[in-house]
Amino acid sequence: MTGVALDDEDLSEELALLGQLTRWRESAGLSRAQVAERMGVKPPAISRLERNITRATWNTLRRYAEACGVKIALTNRQ
Repeated sequence: MTGVALDDEDLSEELALLGQLTRWRESAGLSRAQVAERMGVKPPAISRLERNITRATWNTLRRYAEACGVKIALTNRQ
């Protein structure tokens, strides 16, 4: 499997999203294990997600947000 190179803008957005995930969890007062339980996954899956968002699906991001009490939506920007 080959990796996809990220340009500077994509990398910046990825890093911002990684930080946002942690802020959602911490603002909800939840541990990684508690988020994992709410999502029906094992805690290492949450650790991996918070370290590397590149391969996360929209469904995974939505479920993570919901586990933290956050509702997310996609917007179109041009």
